[in-house]
Amino acid sequence: MPLHDFRCPYGHVTEHFVKAGTKIVQCGDCLAQAKLVFLTSPKPLWMELAMGENASPEAIDKFEKMHKQKADKEAKIKKEHGDYGPGYSSY
Repeated sequence: MPLHDFRCPYGHVTEHFVKAGTKIVQCGDCLAQAKLVFLTSPKPLWMELAMGENASPEAIDKFEKMHKQKADKEAKIKKEHGDYGPGYSSY
């Protein structure tokens, strides 16, 4: 039986040994239904890497590119759907 990660609606992530094909288990913390998830490795924090006196040109370029992509996406959402008010985030 393989070991898989499961996440409940309350954000608890637990590991369970389950039979192949199992997609829902009971959360070990709150007993809610937890669904199978595939966790990924953390992404680099480009903003932190791009700031400071030792920032590499690659980190600065990557941060600027990601910042522009996010701004473009937010502008597109606002154009298509209007302003959702203060505190709204599309992420």
